[in-house]
Amino acid sequence: MKILLISLQDNREQLGLKFLHYNLLANNYDSRLFYLKYFDRNSNKSIQSISAFFKDLNPSLVGVSLMSIDYHRAVDITSIIRSSLPGIPVIWGGIHPTIYPEMCLQYADYVSIGESEQSVLQIAEALKNNLSFESVNNLAYKKNGRIVKNPLFPQLNNLDKVEPYEHIPVNCYVLENNEVKPLTKKLFKKYDKTAGNSYTVMSSRGCPYSCTYCCNNFNKNLYNNKLIRRRSVAHIINELEKAIKDYPELDFFNFEDDSFLSCSLDYLKEFCEAYAQKIHIPLIVHSIPISISEEKILLLKKAGLAWINVGLQSASDNTLINIYERKSMAKDFFKAADILKKHKVAAFYDVLVDNPYETEEDKIQTLLAVDKIPKPYIIRVFSLTFYPGSKLYDRFVADHPEKTDAYLEKNFCMPDNDNYNQLIKMLPFLFGWHSHYLIKKYIDNPLGKSLSKQILFAKLLNLIFIKPIRLIGLIHMSYQGSYLKTFFSLHRYFRHYMGKHLPHIFQSRNSGVLPF
Repeated sequence: MKILLISLQDNREQLGLKFLHYNLLANNYDSRLFYLKYFDRNSNKSIQSISAFFKDLNPSLVGVSLMSIDYHRAVDITSIIRSSLPGIPVIWGGIHPTIYPEMCLQYADYVSIGESEQSVLQIAEALKNNLSFESVNNLAYKKNGRIVKNPLFPQLNNLDKVEPYEHIPVNCYVLENNEVKPLTKKLFKKYDKTAGNSYTVMSSRGCPYSCTYCCNNFNKNLYNNKLIRRRSVAHIINELEKAIKDYPELDFFNFEDDSFLSCSLDYLKEFCEAYAQKIHIPLIVHSIPISISEEKILLLKKAGLAWINVGLQSASDNTLINIYERKSMAKDFFKAADILKKHKVAAFYDVLVDNPYETEEDKIQTLLAVDKIPKPYIIRVFSLTFYPGSKLYDRFVADHPEKTDAYLEKNFCMPDNDNYNQLIKMLPFLFGWHSHYLIKKYIDNPLGKSLSKQILFAKLLNLIFIKPIRLIGLIHMSYQGSYLKTFFSLHRYFRHYMGKHLPHIFQSRNSGVLPF
């Protein structure tokens, strides 16, 4: 009896599916993992290879993990599964099926809602004993024309019970050049965004915020639980020590928690002391502005902090309060940014753009604020997307009912190519006089053709000369001032930089470790 888990997602590690895969393996079930990140539904060769793989593996159950942007590909993959493996049950899971099971049950036999570590074992047990899935917790399905939603397992409060996983998962396959192949170390390094040199860790689940655009807003209501759950320090350190032993080439540990620093000072002290003593690899963390304090940053610096990601989203308090309902204001962000600058922490900040509810004044406030952030830093620009289950989605579809399903096509990593977005991306790298000039031009005429031409010229100048120099300074900062480590890492950063900006020449789009 084989269980096949398929990931269509484009995020770095798909840790959720790894958790399920290793949970099954730990309980003696034959689980297989298939990464279909680059599935081209218009490629006949790809479809034929996938179909042959399904038939040869002949699993008893197939699970498909997806986000909203993957929906149409999930429909196509499910069609291939049905034609290749008639009668095999197909379960969809992930954030999109959790939020919108009604849509997904048009194609899937079952939908797994919420966290599935416990329900996946119930499913496997039912499969082994040839029993129906209809009593399995967390599942939704159609019966007699109506949708049935089973009770949810309580969220797993003791995260130390989550089974350990490997950086390069066993029993894993990828689609390489339209052919299904076992995942080798070579292929992993080729397709991983960090060339296999960064290991992703989750030390907690949950976020103290409930922003109107975020799935955390939905999840808190789903489970009626606003608490952040944390692993013990000992459990985390044991995982990292094993990772170092198995993968000595690791350069970073990337903590992908929604807000790593939303913890008590005592917990952080315990973690930093253990990390500094036993782990000698730089770490990357993500945080919200109000969780950053000088004392916490000093602790992390001693432990080996390399990079930190902080969400600004907007510098307009009108946007933050009345649209996003965030608890963090612009002043909180600048307080955090000043602390990071003071202690020479390499930082990358997130900004949301393409917000139809923002006024031009709101946008200008963000431009002026980003220009004032202490350099050096990186800005990551994301396009605001309205997802079902979020409070902002309800507002948006009430105003624009014709765009109810727009989120299925929109990639939040690809903002509009307008003057505002292009300018905000460049601000961290421009000289002060240049950024002031372009911002003034934007304020005078946001849609001006003259401004567009000057932004294009600045973009080319920035790309070829200014940005690489600024980035070297950030890399040097991330290695806490070590010229030697900076020098020996530059070739990887260069490959990433050129692969990002010249992907057709440098076939390394997913290589490197820079968080931009």
